[in-house]
Amino acid sequence: MRPDPAIGLKSPSLTAREPWPGFRGSGWLCLHSHAMNRPHTVLVVDDEPSLRLLCRVNLELDGHRVLEAGTLAEARELLAVEQLDVVLLDVHVGADNGLELLDDIEGLELPIRVVMLSGTSEISPAVRARVAGVLGKPFALEELSAAVSDEAVR
Repeated sequence: MRPDPAIGLKSPSLTAREPWPGFRGSGWLCLHSHAMNRPHTVLVVDDEPSLRLLCRVNLELDGHRVLEAGTLAEARELLAVEQLDVVLLDVHVGADNGLELLDDIEGLELPIRVVMLSGTSEISPAVRARVAGVLGKPFALEELSAAVSDEAVR
């Protein structure tokens, strides 16, 4: 057993280097810098299934509970029954405008952080002031983890 510099424990199978770029864990255990943050319940609202999957898998590896919505209607249903900490919200969810859901979330007056996802730079300063952050697509996995972490503040 050797000390693992990432977590300071002795581990027979963990190493500090990644076997390939973007590798997020061994399949049975994933401990990295963001795993030590308080776990959050995160709702990913995007009409692209592959983007929702990317977010879900990586945020679950960070220890978060992740829910997915492919439409604003699905997102509203989940908002009604789930206690959410963070919403990752695409600007355009199919033909719908994600800002409509942002209005709904603000109307709830709950401590839910919203991070906008955008494939363009069309987010106005007024909207940026209303959200905890903006992630431009494509984004690095580290940016995704940081946007959801406890250190992410408005």
